[in-house]
Amino acid sequence: MNLTGKQRAELIAKAHNMPATLHVGKQGVTPNVIESLEQQLEANELVKVALQSDFREERKELAAELTMATDAILIQTKGKTALLYRENTE
Repeated sequence: MNLTGKQRAELIAKAHNMPATLHVGKQGVTPNVIESLEQQLEANELVKVALQSDFREERKELAAELTMATDAILIQTKGKTALLYRENTE
């Protein structure tokens, strides 16, 4: 699924005041993290994830790994935060 720039902007605006509900720590993307993200995407479609890495490239890799593992769309990475979206089919 491809999103237009306008759709992405709307999702970013919607998530602006949202707290990060998932935290990826030093252990990286574990099966528990993926399971939790799957549940949150099913319930909310839009999830803000806190990435606890000090290295920009590592944060990008973590966000990409989460995106691929859950078949979500990476809307934005900003600082230590990633915003993921997956449309609920129900």
